[in-house]
Amino acid sequence: RMSTRRKNFNCYTLIMNVKAVIFFFYGTLTEHNSWFEFSRALGVPVKDHATVYKDAVGGKISLDRSKRLLLDMWRKSENANEAYINELFSSWEAKKDAKYVVDWLKSKGYKTCIISGSLRQCAEATANKLDIDYFYTSSELHYDSNGLLNEFDYVIDQASAKLDHLKQFCKENNLFVNECIVVGDGDNDISLFEATKRGIFVETKYSSEQLRSLAWKSVTQLREITDIIAMV
Repeated sequence: RMSTRRKNFNCYTLIMNVKAVIFFFYGTLTEHNSWFEFSRALGVPVKDHATVYKDAVGGKISLDRSKRLLLDMWRKSENANEAYINELFSSWEAKKDAKYVVDWLKSKGYKTCIISGSLRQCAEATANKLDIDYFYTSSELHYDSNGLLNEFDYVIDQASAKLDHLKQFCKENNLFVNECIVVGDGDNDISLFEATKRGIFVETKYSSEQLRSLAWKSVTQLREITDIIAMV
């Protein structure tokens, strides 16, 4: 009986010994939808981008075909170049309390991370702005030798990609998955809420009701996260 109690205590300690906080991007750290706003900045109507995306997800067209359609639309713009795009992403603001939350977490010794289906260049700009330690994405823009946009990476199954990124982050930082808190609001975040059992649901106009049902805690403002973690 003494051995059983000791084992249960160790498991409880492991679960509650939080060492990292992982944020998702659109809706959580920022109001900017990197894909749609990127298209808009290059003169592509959001409805046209959304149609291509829905057709790809629904299996009406292949991923390669959808990528080619988007590239063809983007490259008609004179702004489809690395300098303009990097400046665009750097100009996007995070939510007003995001920097406060990240600074608080880092002052307490927590590792901070972004895991996102958004573009690497966009997530990197936000990570740099907020001083977030790590970022992982499954999408990236590529340019030719003249700095002109000529290709991009994307995966349809964002939920699986995010789970792979979580495992990679934990491996690289010698962490257990359940030593991480994840903060998100969308359907693509479900796999991480399930894996960590420590999902903080952020109430937004894009929030997923299914994700809400899996949440450990819920907040309406990012700043509330500090009160929750202070109690862990």
